[in-house]
Amino acid sequence: MGGEIYKNKKSKFKKNGNENTLDAYITKNISKNLWWNKSQEKENKQTESKSKIEFLKKNIKATKVIPPGMKQIKETPDNLGYFETQFGTVSVGYKKYKKNTDIVFSLIPERVKKEYRIPTRKFDSPSTYFGGEMKGSKKNFKASKLSFKYDEETRRIEKLENDGDGIVDKEDKLLYEDKRESEKIKELQELRSNIPLKGRQHISEEIEVLRNIQEEKKEDNLALIKEIRKFVRKINKGTLKKIIESDEAVVRSQRIATFSNLDDIIILRKRAEELLKHAFKISGEKLKSINLNRLNKAQLRELINKLIKKTD
Repeated sequence: MGGEIYKNKKSKFKKNGNENTLDAYITKNISKNLWWNKSQEKENKQTESKSKIEFLKKNIKATKVIPPGMKQIKETPDNLGYFETQFGTVSVGYKKYKKNTDIVFSLIPERVKKEYRIPTRKFDSPSTYFGGEMKGSKKNFKASKLSFKYDEETRRIEKLENDGDGIVDKEDKLLYEDKRESEKIKELQELRSNIPLKGRQHISEEIEVLRNIQEEKKEDNLALIKEIRKFVRKINKGTLKKIIESDEAVVRSQRIATFSNLDDIIILRKRAEELLKHAFKISGEKLKSINLNRLNKAQLRELINKLIKKTD
């Protein structure tokens, strides 16, 4: 009787078929018998909770259950690189030619990782470098259904998009929310107090499972924030191993600007053209038409040195 009352109790949180949360994706995979014994599939809601705690305790990667669909984010066009976490491979997006930009972190679905042959690398490994020229499909950053943004202005981490679960996201609960577990625990406690002692055992067991789920979620949420903040600190301190294309260009430009041979005017024009494109890309402005052929060597050197200072 008690089980039926609990089973039919409606949640105050709205059900949304398009809910974009890790909880929702785990539940969908549970319904497909991916994470629990098939012989249990016809049991009641307690099975879902037990299956979820099994998923969490086994530390199954989140990237195994999120859908493979990804999309390009206009605000974060460039792919900085990839690094491995306990939740799976994460890609990093940023604006390549803009300093102090927001940084986006996206969990890469396993199917996508295999399809695009994305490597498994620790970001603090001596052989792992970020930045540089990405090729083909890896050049532009694409966000998965589970993506997060580090806001450079507020220095907070938030969900990239509204996840549709009707719960206001807090920084310490970005991977998992636990309000539904809190609601269920409260309902079960009320139910338990209204039934005979001999019928309370299975309800107490369910409450214990839900509390274990909350504890596991708390640990994972903190681990995610720790991973992201550690990465951001390395970027801000300049200790992240990066391939900086502009450094080499600046050195070459400075060297070229000291050339005195008449033939080098062609090289000076070429370098001035490259630096102009680079400067306008950083500023986000349209490249203005400048007739470099009308400039002599001295004028070209002056222009190059100005552009070097502007883009340095």
